[in-house]
Amino acid sequence: MSQTSSWESTLGSPESSDAMPRERTILARTVLHPDPARLGETTTLFDPNAEGTVNISRHAPAFRDVAGATVGPLETRWVSRQGVALTRAVGQGLFVESVTREPVLINGDQSSAVRVDETALQRGALIALGKYVVLWVGFDGGLVDQGSRASDVLAGQSLAIRELRRAVENVAPLDVSVLFRGETGVGKELVAQVTHQQSGRKGRCVSVNMAAIPSATAASALFGHRRGAFTGAVESNLGFFREARGGTLFLDEIGETPSDVQPMLLRALEEGVIQPLGELPSEVDVRVLAATDSNLEAEVDAGRFRSPLLRRFEVELKLPPLRVRLDDVPMLFWKFYYEALARFGVAISNGGADADADPWLGVGFARRLLAHAWPGNVRELRNVATRLALSQRECDKRTAEERWSSQFELADSDEPGGRKSATTVSRPPASERPRPTPQDIRETWAASGYRLKRAARVLGVSPSWLNEQLNDDPQVRRAKDLSASEIASAVAAEQGDVSHAAERLGVSRRALVLRMKEIGPETATKRGR
Repeated sequence: MSQTSSWESTLGSPESSDAMPRERTILARTVLHPDPARLGETTTLFDPNAEGTVNISRHAPAFRDVAGATVGPLETRWVSRQGVALTRAVGQGLFVESVTREPVLINGDQSSAVRVDETALQRGALIALGKYVVLWVGFDGGLVDQGSRASDVLAGQSLAIRELRRAVENVAPLDVSVLFRGETGVGKELVAQVTHQQSGRKGRCVSVNMAAIPSATAASALFGHRRGAFTGAVESNLGFFREARGGTLFLDEIGETPSDVQPMLLRALEEGVIQPLGELPSEVDVRVLAATDSNLEAEVDAGRFRSPLLRRFEVELKLPPLRVRLDDVPMLFWKFYYEALARFGVAISNGGADADADPWLGVGFARRLLAHAWPGNVRELRNVATRLALSQRECDKRTAEERWSSQFELADSDEPGGRKSATTVSRPPASERPRPTPQDIRETWAASGYRLKRAARVLGVSPSWLNEQLNDDPQVRRAKDLSASEIASAVAAEQGDVSHAAERLGVSRRALVLRMKEIGPETATKRGR
């Protein structure tokens, strides 16, 4: 290990870890890989209450695909043969340590050793193995839905999406009305369609956006009317309820239903009876699903939504926002991206046989995907993938990525799905930032591998200012103070690699090279990388 191992950061709160469950399996899931076909594969790291150390490297452990079949280790040259070591202590979380001299990248922060506590394991930690492989590591939810009929449509392997798939499969065959709640863009209509498909109902699934229907014609649109029932009714209209007879009627934005129509809708839900305008009441066999991103309880309090109508929905399902299922984001991106490429007629060449060619989407791209808060949820992610695929029609893949990345606005939340990072958010003006302490400087200097520009970027200072502080600090080692024997010994221990010798000695590579030139031929060797 290099001297960076002394710098340890903690993810999560150790104080709160005792309250979290400890009996669940800890697994790793691929969320970025040069071959997109391998996204979503998992491997069990620790069984419940198990302790010890597991290494993740190029050749071990074996991973399973989403169907549960063993597909082998990561096996890509973009992952080192040594990898990272994960040490488990029940109640203390995971200690993640780089086996090589390169710092490990966890949730966008670099260090040679990081403790991920129990709280952080609930949401999962993102560990980069090299430049093109990222793993999500965290507690498994204990849900197995291999072969789920909903998995192709409600794609993903996160606990949140598996819980949703299980809930949909449980409620779909039941003859109950369901209210789907969730933020805009989470896929409420898609879930409604899956619910209908698994319901066994023979009729159609008719989708209606209540916000798009004028108040004056809402009753006619929903329940229908007879020709001549009112001025302008030149033709009869079945209405959405009768169009969905024997099937499902999905009412999106249910909170926008006009107040005078709500009693009619309540009767349809309670009695299965509708009354088209100008006609007698009639029974109709329709299952009603609805969705909202509004606070309907607040609408009830304000007198805009009827409490009996809200209570009439027998089941409520809450759809998770994308920010709580970050481990699904890269997989969903690739799914949407490939769908868009096929739609636009662009040849697909990334992954598969080309997996060991230089991948064009690496950890930097994954960090952008995973740092963004995704306020528009799955819809926003799909739009991003579509725009990137569309721009690829006009230029090569890497130019398309750079063009997209330069326009991508990152969130500034401190939580996953918008975590602040020195490399992803803009800093305040230098005059408004507190200067780092000598201890901050020494720790960051070591953690950066004694690279001046990298350490300056992390600290948010200029390289020249940092260089002055390092020169003035008596506790910081200087290359000019190194003897020829010290240098020769370090270079020999690193088999002639000057870069690694510099890390061993605790100085920058540039300074070590200058010192070697100054001393003379007795330290001459290959300069390394």
